[in-house]
Amino acid sequence: MALFSWITSVDSDALLDALAEPLQQLGLVIDPHVSSASQVLAADRPNCGLPMAQRVTVLASWNCSRSREAQLEVRSSEPQLRAGTRCQQIAEQLQRANPSQLQIGRNSQIGICCYLNGLRCSIGSGPTDFRRPTPCKPRF
Repeated sequence: MALFSWITSVDSDALLDALAEPLQQLGLVIDPHVSSASQVLAADRPNCGLPMAQRVTVLASWNCSRSREAQLEVRSSEPQLRAGTRCQQIAEQLQRANPSQLQIGRNSQIGICCYLNGLRCSIGSGPTDFRRPTPCKPRF
């Protein structure tokens, strides 16, 4: 499973308002049954024509709503270590989203995260980073 996760500053009090347009521009549909001002779930349309492994899910939630920091996760069933996956492309496009709507890139970091035996491994600059796992931090 490919997973890109980062924390970013958002220029809005409502995640749904900040993310609606960038997600729609990427062809993703926001799930209205799950999404709210404090969390957003978006995915490819069921009839998008992409193979199941390339279908992407985006989850956004507040990391700290007072300082307007949100955690964004982009996931797919593509292989974790393959470069150029659709998951990676969507994550990078979200990183480059219009700064007036979504402040991504100012104080954010992007990388592939994997979870093995309770350890989180970031793979940003190459496979050697995989050998330096760090304990998972609880998300509160």
